[in-house]
Formats: sequence, structure tokens, C-alpha cells
Amino acid sequence: MEGLQLKTIQEIRKEIDHCDEILIQAFEKRMELVLQVLEYKTKEGMPILDSSREEEIIAHGLRSVKNRDFSKEIEDFIKSILNISRKMQSIRLFPYNIILIGFMGTGKSAIGDRLSQLLRMECIDTDVLIERQMKTSIAKMFEEHGEKYFREAEKDMVKRVSYRKNTIISCGGGVVLHPDNVKQLKDNGKIVLLSAHPEIIYERVKEDQNLPVLKGNMSIEFIQKKMEERKDKYESAADIIVDTSNKDKEEICQEIVYKLLKNGK
Repeated sequence: MEGLQLKTIQEIRKEIDHCDEILIQAFEKRMELVLQVLEYKTKEGMPILDSSREEEIIAHGLRSVKNRDFSKEIEDFIKSILNISRKMQSIRLFPYNIILIGFMGTGKSAIGDRLSQLLRMECIDTDVLIERQMKTSIAKMFEEHGEKYFREAEKDMVKRVSYRKNTIISCGGGVVLHPDNVKQLKDNGKIVLLSAHPEIIYERVKEDQNLPVLKGNMSIEFIQKKMEERKDKYESAADIIVDTSNKDKEEICQEIVYKLLKNGK
């Protein structure tokens, strides 16, 4: 009986191996086709990001399921394939870091998160990393040690993250104030300047009590003044500029991808 059972297991495993071979061959073919689609979209100037297409693929896959006991597992399987495909595309499209800079309230964190989801690229925030490393908030750093202390910590963090590749890096509003930061960020990345009208920035940040640069000066006039002071540094650092005023996140992400690809030609 034991020998028969072992033989049965071996036969089942052989079938599993055969299924894996079929899956691998189909997956290789699928990845080749994905790259063909990417090449076509790039050549024709079509939008690269298409969430609706992914939803369509999942729905089509689930309609093909014969054994409904496996519906959840097959949905997870399809999503894994889509994640791998999108990640492969992003590595080929952006073998560098995408650096988001701009004044506070221009949407760096929100856009970084959404772009990360769409491109399956890791997203990091230098301000968040600094706070974790220093075990305190940026507001407290400003209050207890002054801006110079924070800028040194920021400079050190920029140096560390600049060695990454295929990462979205969201930077604090004042990162451009030190030329070394810009130089290091450009070594492995392209800089995207997010801008917005002062009135819109004010509406976005007016309730935020953790913005040391605006502490005691929360007004449209002061925001405009600080933006003007940094304007030349922002624009000279930028590879592309995207205005986030009156646009949703999807629009902004599509524009960033389009402009980066156009800029890279």
C-alpha cells in the first residue's frame, strides 16, 4: 500500500510539474506581449497607465473560471501577474528615481502614493524617514534646534536615498535650498516639480499645525512670498513641471508619466 501511495504522489507531482511548465510558457508569452503593448503605447503617445484595463483583465479571468471553489485564489493569481507586469514596465520605463519636489501643499505625498500604486514602484518620503531616524517630528526639530539642524539631517537623508533606483522619492519643500541635494538627487533620478496656485495651497494646508515654515504666517500672501523666494531654485532643479491646481490624482499621474517619457527622448 505504501508503495502504491508513493507512486500516486509521484504521478500527481509529475502532473503538477507539467502544469507549471505550461504556466511558465504562457507567462513568458504574456510578458512578451505586455512589452509589445508598452512599445506600441510609447510609440503612439498613448496613456501608459490604465486602471480600467486591469479591472477588465480580472473580470475576464474570473469569467473563465470553471471550478468556482478556486475563484478567490485565481483572482489573487491574476492580480499577482498584473503586479509583476506593471513592475516590469516601470523598470523599463523608469530605470531611475522619480523625485517629487515643490512647496508644501502641492501634493507631493498624495501623488507619490498614487504614482507608486499605478507604477508598482516603491515610494519613500524624506521627511518621514528623517522623523523616524531622529525619533522626533520636524516641527520639534525646528523648534528645539532650528532650521539649520533640520537641513543638515535632510542633506544626510538625501545622500542616503539618492543611491536608490526605480523609486519614487517625495522630498520636503526646502530640499532645493542646498545645491548638493539637487546634484545628488539628479545622479540617479529625474526631478518633477509639482506646483499649485498660492490660494489652493492655502486651502490645502490651512488646518495643518505641523508646518514650521508657515508657523505664525498662515496666509496666502506669505505662501506666495515664500514660493517666489524659492521659484528660481525649484525651476532650475526641475526636469519637468506639473501644475496640480484643479486636477485629480489620476490626471496628475498621467501627466507626470507622459512628460517624463517625452523628456527622456
